[in-house]
Amino acid sequence: MYERMAWLIFMLLFTFCLAKLDENLHFVTEAAQDGYTWRLVTDGQGVTQFLLDKNYDIVDCNVTTGGTAKTVVRDLFREAVQSYSGIIMDQHMDDTDHGRYKRRCTKFLRDTKRIKFDTTAPLYHERMRRGKFHSTWPGTKWCGTGQAPANTTLGKNNGTDNCCQQHKQCADVLEGYQRTDYFQNMRPWRISHCDCDRQLYDCLAAVNTSVSYAVAFTYFHDFNPTCFERRRKEICTEHDDWFNCKKQERVKVPTEKHNPTWPAFYPPHFSRSEKKTKEIVRPTRHARGF
Repeated sequence: MYERMAWLIFMLLFTFCLAKLDENLHFVTEAAQDGYTWRLVTDGQGVTQFLLDKNYDIVDCNVTTGGTAKTVVRDLFREAVQSYSGIIMDQHMDDTDHGRYKRRCTKFLRDTKRIKFDTTAPLYHERMRRGKFHSTWPGTKWCGTGQAPANTTLGKNNGTDNCCQQHKQCADVLEGYQRTDYFQNMRPWRISHCDCDRQLYDCLAAVNTSVSYAVAFTYFHDFNPTCFERRRKEICTEHDDWFNCKKQERVKVPTEKHNPTWPAFYPPHFSRSEKKTKEIVRPTRHARGF
């Protein structure tokens, strides 16, 4: 009886949240990095997400409004109710103004843009790495985080562009905020299957030009993306009317992970001993995640 009442209260909170009350709903979920967490705050109409480090300092944030925001809230409630992956660490409501969280995120993004490129300040890490890969790489049509072009033509750096084209056409990806196969992508950008990231690296290394090197270093060391693999887990595939599990199966579900550290290959006409190389190629000890 107690469990039934608890689920009823939980679903009522969901309804109230979408109705936009004065209170905000908080979700705290595990991030792929050890010790990092995602904190999601919503008033039912907008969603603000923060990626926090071990000291609860902001590493990245994002604000979502409109229909997409309601979809995120709905899927997160489904995640908590059905307990697919256990990523929900905490959820509660408070009366803090949601606008305060949006202003905090806006200030973080504004301050990040003002930081110098070579700084070691915490604000630099995630946002600046992705910001450099936000637009399409010069001389290519497929290298970047923008939408794929409508046609299949390549840019003048066609070898590098062909690698990016194959990666962007990866058949196994999760778009921003997408939920599928018992997994919720908490990020506003897409993540690819790890095999696709490995193929991209091998392809760029085989092209072995200054452009392919620059794209590879920016993507694998600066952009520093996570990827996912599909691993078998015990998943509840059927529930009764009160969300109690009736049937469990071992199914393959996306599991987010960090790729291994990729070595930084050097483009033609460059070597470690040349002064010019030291000016252009950043030491691999600064690379994190790949």
